[in-house]
Amino acid sequence: YGYQWGLHQGTLPGRDGSLSVSGVTTGGASQTWTIPAQNIDNYYQNYSNITEYMVYDASFGKLRQLAIGYSFSPKLLSKTPIEAASISIVGRNLALLWSSVPNIDPEASYSTNSSSQGLEYFAMPQTRSLGVNLSINF
Repeated sequence: YGYQWGLHQGTLPGRDGSLSVSGVTTGGASQTWTIPAQNIDNYYQNYSNITEYMVYDASFGKLRQLAIGYSFSPKLLSKTPIEAASISIVGRNLALLWSSVPNIDPEASYSTNSSSQGLEYFAMPQTRSLGVNLSINF
């Protein structure tokens, strides 16, 4: 839809003049077409309907979870009623380190239905979270 509605940065070429595109005619001959600026929106609307232009390598790397914790030593707790204690800080979905998929969260999808896996349709990125866990045993 970003291409269809002219919202994707890939639709910028041609807006300030004309756009030249090369291809092959139905007869197999190479040809270059010049699309005037007033027809650029039609070009990108049709471009968005060609599925192979919208298929990407889905490789990515994420910092999905980071946990840092500390367990208090039994010796430190020996003069208290506490048998064991620990504290930890946990962050989830902290960073998208790299992605071959432009402009979207590569884990976002159209649906949880397995037959639509890999389709993106205005999905929101996953939520980041940061929490503190405290565990005390008496």
